[in-house]
Amino acid sequence: MLRTALSLVLLITSNTVLAAERFAFHHEAILGTSLELKFEATTPEAATLAEKKVLEEIARLSAIYSTWDSTSEMRRWMDGEQAEPNVSQEMLDLFKMSEELWTTTEGAFDPRIGHAIALWKKAEKEQVLPTPDALKSAVAAIKEQAWRIDAGNKSIRRVNKTPLTFDGLAKGLIVDKACAAAMSVAGVEGALVNIGGDLKLAGTMQDEVTISDPKSPAKPLVTVDLSGLAIATSGNYERGFKVGNESFSHILDPRSAMPAQQVISSSVIAENAAFADALATAFSVLPVEKSLAICKNEPQLACLLVTRDGTVVTSPGWPDNINPQTGKPVPKDRDHSPESQLWNANAELKIDFEINRVEGRGYRRPYVAVWIEDSKQRSVRTLVLWLQTSNPGPRWHRDLKRWYKQNGTKKLASGSNLIGTISAATKPAGSYKTLWNGKDDNGQMVKKGKYTVYMEAAREHGTYQILSKEIVIGDEALSVDIGTNVEIKSAQMEYLPKGSSK
Repeated sequence: MLRTALSLVLLITSNTVLAAERFAFHHEAILGTSLELKFEATTPEAATLAEKKVLEEIARLSAIYSTWDSTSEMRRWMDGEQAEPNVSQEMLDLFKMSEELWTTTEGAFDPRIGHAIALWKKAEKEQVLPTPDALKSAVAAIKEQAWRIDAGNKSIRRVNKTPLTFDGLAKGLIVDKACAAAMSVAGVEGALVNIGGDLKLAGTMQDEVTISDPKSPAKPLVTVDLSGLAIATSGNYERGFKVGNESFSHILDPRSAMPAQQVISSSVIAENAAFADALATAFSVLPVEKSLAICKNEPQLACLLVTRDGTVVTSPGWPDNINPQTGKPVPKDRDHSPESQLWNANAELKIDFEINRVEGRGYRRPYVAVWIEDSKQRSVRTLVLWLQTSNPGPRWHRDLKRWYKQNGTKKLASGSNLIGTISAATKPAGSYKTLWNGKDDNGQMVKKGKYTVYMEAAREHGTYQILSKEIVIGDEALSVDIGTNVEIKSAQMEYLPKGSSK
């Protein structure tokens, strides 16, 4: 009888399947940008191990591909210190992919673009546009063979000293391999790796990705649901060269050494992040018709292009609807749901809090952030952001740790600048209030459901404190105490119909 009972327990245990939960991690200064990780894992330990594996893989590949680190394999090869035979498989993969992309894009993607970059940097420094002869000379130099691959001997011979840049393609490759490293962990069923806006989803991971309107980067153009694919966006609205009163895109056409002009934003969905990143750059300089033709020939490839006059063009495989009257994608927000599930337009969330007065000389006002995250730990709305407004600098990023991890990544990916639009000077000790009207940072009404209110405070030469409280937004009024700490003397919130009090 005992043996039978034990067998039954073992049978039940062996057939128990742990439900996967979603875990999120954020890091700064990874490959010079932000890193966002999301895992669907059966245990917190599996998610933590996946984070560790991703960071290790990024560090390993950076030691191969980096053009800034003088000890990397790439730099030693470029500087002539790396013996030609026996290069790593990762180096061979990078160069082979570069050649494949060069052929596919008819030269619109070319790592030898360094000659053109140097020319435009000089033009900006001297404030004189490149002459036709200088442009012609740069194009001729770009066309010269720079390397020769002998795959059998795992050899890449450098033919000349042409300046090479693999940054975009290498970052995509790192995203792909880091995502694979996460998926190799037992208990991890889905993964998302996002490095500075280049991202890859694998396994069961499904997420919404927002693409900014290049004409107004703080606003979304479209939102797409992705799973098992990668996406990257290139555009001329963030960086560029300025000569005199004219601004030029930082994306240069290797075939002419001229900045991109016709396409101001290019988004590409592909099976891997490396191709998505490289093609997003190439599609910025190719004629629209050519980019669409490339996508047509590849079933897992799709693009969305925004031209200089604001026209939006998508390839047939793009996962979004097109408005037949305007010919433009229909913006899709996170609240694409029945009206009854949206936040009650006549309700608001009121948050009252009091900043504590810390005794002692040299008291400095704390930096404070109050914001809302949804049930998937995605930042929805920043309500308060009080920072040092004179000579600000990177202290903002370091001190309000969680706020920046959640919103800094979002800012880089979407082009929005929440710091510039919300920040105000730090406030003295005293009582304050803020209201949430149910709209997200893009002005879209959110759904009812679970949200978490975060309140973060950091003081120079003082403490770092954070409070959080989950709240369910529905049809009923409620009142909740958020808590207290060294910096926040008290904090409460009420969800009520507008204009009423409890």
